[in-house]
Amino acid sequence: MNWVATRISVPALVILTGLTGCQAEHATADLRRQARVELGEGAQSGSAAFEALDPRIHAQDIVILVEPPVTVADVWLTTADGARLHMGSTTTQDCVAAAGRRRCDLRLPILEARRPGEWTFHVDKAVGPAAAVSLTIDYIPIEDPP
Repeated sequence: MNWVATRISVPALVILTGLTGCQAEHATADLRRQARVELGEGAQSGSAAFEALDPRIHAQDIVILVEPPVTVADVWLTTADGARLHMGSTTTQDCVAAAGRRRCDLRLPILEARRPGEWTFHVDKAVGPAAAVSLTIDYIPIEDPP
């Protein structure tokens, strides 16, 4: 799944917020990060930065929500050290449409070569109506990392 949010080519709103609730049993406010990118009609790109926990000692449960569900977008993350992690497209088999939106679920294992710090969520939409794409990452501490 590729999630892309880079430069904003036309007026768009980019929102970054932290969550305080729990989305999964293991999630707590200090283990959750969220970013949201809102794009206008037609071809648009956008991005939102967030503070990532150490991926060398945390696995990551990732949920991407896309509204409306017909939106075709590529999504990716850029890590603090400049690596590009492709999350895929909102049309892949990892994504399911329901309740007026499309939901994509992914899990990243520990990433020994990546670093904590400012990561960026990217969304790139080639065509279509205005859309909102949100990213939620729940970090899962690993008891005995390698």
